Amino acid sequence: MLGHSHALSGGVAGLAAGIFMHLPIPQTAALAGFTAGMALLPDLDKCGSSPARSLGFVSEAVAWVFGRISGGHRHATHSFLGIVIFTALAWASCHFRADWGGQAGLALLMTLSVSAALEALHLARGHVADLAGVAVAAAAIWYGYGLRFIPIAVLLGCATHITGDMLTDSGCMLGYPWSRQRFHLLPEPLAFTTGTLPELLIIDPIPFTEKILRTVLVYALIALLFRLSGKRGLANLSTFDFVVIFLLSNVVQNAVIGNDTSLTGGVVGAVTLVVVNAVVNRWWPAVPSRRISSTAGRPR
Repeated sequence: MLGHSHALSGGVAGLAAGIFMHLPIPQTAALAGFTAGMALLPDLDKCGSSPARSLGFVSEAVAWVFGRISGGHRHATHSFLGIVIFTALAWASCHFRADWGGQAGLALLMTLSVSAALEALHLARGHVADLAGVAVAAAAIWYGYGLRFIPIAVLLGCATHITGDMLTDSGCMLGYPWSRQRFHLLPEPLAFTTGTLPELLIIDPIPFTEKILRTVLVYALIALLFRLSGKRGLANLSTFDFVVIFLLSNVVQNAVIGNDTSLTGGVVGAVTLVVVNAVVNRWWPAVPSRRISSTAGRPR
């Protein structure tokens, strides 16, 4: 699955674990945030992945080493052995925080995972995400904040990541290196390829939800502006009004679909506009106080 999907599902798993453990709200939020970042760790076996890009050449070098040691993408890091090793390394880093080795391991783990999560979730990018990762790592090393949650977050995050990848048609070799059998959670007709529509609609619904919300808000804003300007029908529009309409279509385009220039993004925006407009046209005239003053206007 995509990095955004892994980070999002990891955050949800951490949130659920915090609620199940009856943790206070700040600690639940910390566990959810940690797990969102740790859910990206298994993809350190591939250069160019979300965690490999997070710290530039440093994380790319780490990913290259992991890829060579693990046997390639979706091999050792996507197995039961990988979960055990990642969790053991996290526990050792926390347990030996007073030693330079533990501090170095904890600094790399926290900086990389936090930076990667912020970028995967589109919350921060570049040096801002890196600085946030450094700040969280410093707080964990110097003050010990959230140390007991880090091994749990690694365990949950890696397990959630592998579970998500088992929904795809590639599956995961859970028994690697002893077995190369690939396991899937879905039968072959239902398994999907990473980044395709099933993942975007079911596993990673946030972009579609965001586009729908953007479209509804822009529609409501433009309708309100036309109401405030006193324009109720095409017969009331002047040449200058038509110029404004044509310019508005370009002005609000990015507000509706963001940076998505794909066919899917356009379809989502267009369908949302048509549905919202149909609902408004049916609902607005039915409101008693609006039967006389309608957005559709009245012939004079």
